[in-house]
Amino acid sequence: MSLERSLRNPEIAAKITEPAHSIKKMMQEWERLVNALEAQWEIEGYFLLDDYLFALDMRSSLEERINDASPDSLASIVDALRNLDARFLEQTVREKPGEEGQLRPWLKPVAGRPPEWLWDRRPRIMPW
Repeated sequence: MSLERSLRNPEIAAKITEPAHSIKKMMQEWERLVNALEAQWEIEGYFLLDDYLFALDMRSSLEERINDASPDSLASIVDALRNLDARFLEQTVREKPGEEGQLRPWLKPVAGRPPEWLWDRRPRIMPW
C-alpha cells in the first residue's frame, strides 16, 4: 500500500485503507457483475462493456491471488467464489464462432490465464 499511497496526494493517500486490487476488492467487483447479470442490468448506474471486461479481469486475477489469502479465510473465500461462479454461469452463455452479437472481439485474455471457461462467455442479455 505504500506504493499506492506514494502515487497520490497526501489527502487522498490518507484515505487509502487497503490495496486497490485486494482480494476483497476483486471479490466485490466480481459480485457486482454477477448481481447486475441476475438483475438483467436493472441496477443503479450504468454497466459499460469496459466494466464487464474489468470484472472478468478481476475474476481471473482472483484465480491467481487466491492462495495469498490467510489460511483462516481461504475456505470461505473459495466457497463464495464458487457460488459467484455458478451464478455467473447461469446468467451467461458460451459463445459459438460466427454467432451474432459476440463479445469475442473484445475478450482478449492472456494465453493460459485461468480460468479458461471465463473467456468465452457472454451475458444472456447484453445491454450494449
